[in-house]
Amino acid sequence: MGLFLFNGFIFFVAEDDTHGNELWRTDGTPAGTVLVKDINPGTRDGASYNSYYYTTSGLYFTGNDGTSGNEPFVSNGLSSGTSIVANINTVGTSGSDPEFSFIKSGTLYFTADNGNSTSGYTDFYKLNATLSDLPVTLLDFSATLQSNSVQLNWATSSEINSKSFEILRSTDAVHFDNIGRVDAAGNSSVERKYIYDDVNAFNAGSDVLYYRLQIIDKDGKSKYSEVLQVKLKGAVTELKIYPNPSSTFVQVGGLDNSTPMRYFIYNAEGVAVQQGNLDNERINFKSDLPKGLYTLRVTGETANETLRFVVE
Repeated sequence: MGLFLFNGFIFFVAEDDTHGNELWRTDGTPAGTVLVKDINPGTRDGASYNSYYYTTSGLYFTGNDGTSGNEPFVSNGLSSGTSIVANINTVGTSGSDPEFSFIKSGTLYFTADNGNSTSGYTDFYKLNATLSDLPVTLLDFSATLQSNSVQLNWATSSEINSKSFEILRSTDAVHFDNIGRVDAAGNSSVERKYIYDDVNAFNAGSDVLYYRLQIIDKDGKSKYSEVLQVKLKGAVTELKIYPNPSSTFVQVGGLDNSTPMRYFIYNAEGVAVQQGNLDNERINFKSDLPKGLYTLRVTGETANETLRFVVE
């Protein structure tokens, strides 16, 4: 079974010391990993699972209860909610061997052998039930503070009809602005990983930022992820200096102006020739500063970096 989540858990097939291959589920913890149901009890042969399909109503799968052969079953993750859907092939004990294909207009279609073909051909069936594919399922979502950005990482275990991930940012966790977009896979049954760098995070005007994803489907429906908090204060930024060389001033890029910072300019002999408060990005040179190689040191709560530049 695949990396799909249904009501917070994943279905899989496993064999323990008592049962054969049977249906299990897990929420990722030892306590949450349990046998769903012993479909073929009284034997170590277990049940057969050749095909499966996740829906919002439950898992449809090929099961063998030891009596009917391989037939379509459904499970909602509980023993009481796991049962055979239909005994399609009543000829012999081999079953109909259903293979689930797709959902169209709320109907799950599959192929199966009802036993009336001597050539082994299968027929096309549909379930008389209104079903929906699982939407995009997030495995995880994280926000990490980098030297000059906030990096968002997330992964999906499945995607059905997905269009995009809209990146939303807020300074108060109430009012969110759309700051970017990442295209989704569309349809996927394997794990997909995504990344987005908010390079303007330090210009948002707040020491604390909040992020969430808006997941949009191709049919226009959407849902939101959880909200993540990132504290910017105390981050060490990666500074850049330009123009370099210069004759009258330099600009210091990447500053976090939310906290006080000081600058020091040292000549080639390591002597401090100029210093002051770094109130903005621009540092004007003293009129008597000779040409040559200099070192700029920026210190503060959010920066402690040394850069080299040339006065020409």
